[in-house]
Amino acid sequence: MSLSSMGFGASDPFGELLGRFFGMSPGSSPPAVQRVPVGRLLSQSSRELLRPAAERAAGDGATDLDTEHLLWAATRVEPSRGLPARAGVDPDTLATRVAEVLPREAAEPSAEPGLTPAAKRTLAEAYARSQAAGASYIGPEHLLGALVEDGQTGAARLLTAQGEDVDRLEGLTGAARRGPGRDQAGKRGEPATTLEEFGRDLTAEAQAGKLDPVVGRAEEIEQTVEILSRRSKNNPVLIGEPGVGKTAIVEGLAQRIVAGEVPDTLKDRRVIALDLSGMVAGAQYRGQFEERLKKVIEEVRRARGEIMLFIDELHTVVGAGATGEGSTDAGNMLKPALSRGELRVVGATTIDEYRRYVEKDAALERRFQPVMVPEPSVEETVQILEGLRDAYEAHHQVRFADGALAAAAELSDRYVSDRFLPDKAIDVMDQAGARVRLRSAGRSTEVVGREDRIARLRRHHRGRRPRRLPPLHRQQGHGPGRRRPRGVAHRAAPHPTNPPRTLPGATMTGDPEPIGAEARRALEKELARLRTERDTVAATLAGADNTGDAADQADELQRADTLQQLDNRIRNLDVRLRQAADAGPPSETVIGVGTTVTVRFGDGVEQTVHIGEVADALDQNLVTADSPLGRALLGHHAGDEVAYDAPDGHTTARIVSLG
Repeated sequence: MSLSSMGFGASDPFGELLGRFFGMSPGSSPPAVQRVPVGRLLSQSSRELLRPAAERAAGDGATDLDTEHLLWAATRVEPSRGLPARAGVDPDTLATRVAEVLPREAAEPSAEPGLTPAAKRTLAEAYARSQAAGASYIGPEHLLGALVEDGQTGAARLLTAQGEDVDRLEGLTGAARRGPGRDQAGKRGEPATTLEEFGRDLTAEAQAGKLDPVVGRAEEIEQTVEILSRRSKNNPVLIGEPGVGKTAIVEGLAQRIVAGEVPDTLKDRRVIALDLSGMVAGAQYRGQFEERLKKVIEEVRRARGEIMLFIDELHTVVGAGATGEGSTDAGNMLKPALSRGELRVVGATTIDEYRRYVEKDAALERRFQPVMVPEPSVEETVQILEGLRDAYEAHHQVRFADGALAAAAELSDRYVSDRFLPDKAIDVMDQAGARVRLRSAGRSTEVVGREDRIARLRRHHRGRRPRRLPPLHRQQGHGPGRRRPRGVAHRAAPHPTNPPRTLPGATMTGDPEPIGAEARRALEKELARLRTERDTVAATLAGADNTGDAADQADELQRADTLQQLDNRIRNLDVRLRQAADAGPPSETVIGVGTTVTVRFGDGVEQTVHIGEVADALDQNLVTADSPLGRALLGHHAGDEVAYDAPDGHTTARIVSLG
């Protein structure tokens, strides 16, 4: 037997010894040995336990590996370290006590290491226990159980002398299966038991810190604990919509058990999630599912209350495994064990499935006590996201701001109507973290921040035009059938209770002063020019292709800044023209914005038009100030003749009268 197959280094003085020991049957002579594949029998966790035991014995100068060395190593490594803790024994204190009694000798250099008779019995008993349990490997639970079972070993005497509950520890090692990490034999598809093959130990995962924290479900967890603590009918079933956190409640229960925050009736219990659908799907012949389920029930029964099963989608037990012709389903197989109290089950299902399947089976329904799990509010969802923040930040390597968590809860509640909180909010946070991590992969923080700013500016300016202010003065009598729009009278003539308001971004100091016609016309031309320039810059920015090049990004930032400056100038000119119009025209004989003009065209047709700021499809007599005719009329008097470019060519018009 090679040392590498055992998992021991060449410098390990006990490696060859352990190989020889496992290579022969107890009591047989070396020539008549029946070889055993040690590499397959010893799990990875067992090798990790034996290695420090051998190193400790060699370090102390001992020529024999004894049970005390094995017990000391069992208190130092996982998963065997957790078994004494669950029996009420502090592993660190126990390790200190064992170290105090370990002898320290000066071994001769030529001394060949050996095993004490007690250590040989322990290893042989561990192999026997693994075979009796139907395991395909020797695990730490078998080694520790063998240490405790033989009362004549130094390890067992040490536990008894210290007042520890040896029977309690032996019961735990007898029920122990898989620790926080699955053994190597289990990874190769060779689980020790049916429960290990189709189950997941939630308490072991909680002890290893693999479960997410549970926030905001204290009331539901307490109800579950109360039902589990009952003498009879102690099987809770969590009922709620998909995604409200039913499985999280069971994980919270496992975390409380590990932390010792449960009554004595639930201390040191294990919560194992049973994959019922996997048991059905893997059955190759009739009766195999029933055989598997019977083994699970028997394994739980032998654990003497140490194991509680969690069955997600509890409604699937109704009809699960039934193949017709009088075969029974999982529900009927579970009923006797549930009624006798040999099996404690925590179920979870939706409201619709509970009514459709479980309620119709009255005998099964009586054995479960419902615990309603409502959907959390948006505020409670934010608290849940805050509790999960650290785990998701560590996974995505990003930082979630408080506002981002609140937005994930509020926006998912508002726009994702076919799912429920907190699941949909958690998905939003997870997706956002993945997207940010993907976008920042291989790029500096400065580049990512610059791209974010460009993207925000693009979204802000894409297809956006500055808001044009409404027409200023439309008074009665300005043309046939003209009406004053609602609200214009207040803007034209402010009331003491309705003072004029300053637009955002504008500065008003003192009373507005009227401006001359030429100045007004110049401002209006400048306003039209700025709007044209603004549209050109916005179109260029929206159609730009971001290649990631630093020069391109700098150009886009410059265009975005220019666009923002143009918006501010357009807004200020709009406000200035509005203030001047509110102050009234400087002369009643000069045409300006808001003036009604009667014009005679070259063909002799007369028409009364109104000079306004924006076009109105419902007003055929409205002429905008930036139209060819409007620009020609601004600043002129009655009797003047103006020239302008009409759609059919250059023409002239005479101003007949104003007002």
